[in-house]
Amino acid sequence: MNKKGQIAFESLLILLVIMTGAIAITSFYMQTHGDTLAISAARTEVLRQIGEKNENIYIESIQMDKSLAGTIIISIKTSPKKTETDFNKTTIIQKAKIASSENITDIRFE
Repeated sequence: MNKKGQIAFESLLILLVIMTGAIAITSFYMQTHGDTLAISAARTEVLRQIGEKNENIYIESIQMDKSLAGTIIISIKTSPKKTETDFNKTTIIQKAKIASSENITDIRFE
């Protein structure tokens, strides 16, 4: 084997070891939990409902609040400000429950 071919092979082998290690380490820290799936499903459903309204509505933030009593509330902040009557809350809660094992009790619009 010539010198250039051997260096290229060794470089690929080192790169493979580094990439495998990086993937293995990040998989422990970047797991998808029920919280992530519930928020993603809620956001997708809100975006679908916004699309049906033909309005310019911007979702500023979506967060999940858990209390010690076991209630889980998804808070959605929009601009311009919208209320619960502007969206179908029941559908959003159902989609979030289907996507995750979380027991979402309410959706709040801020």
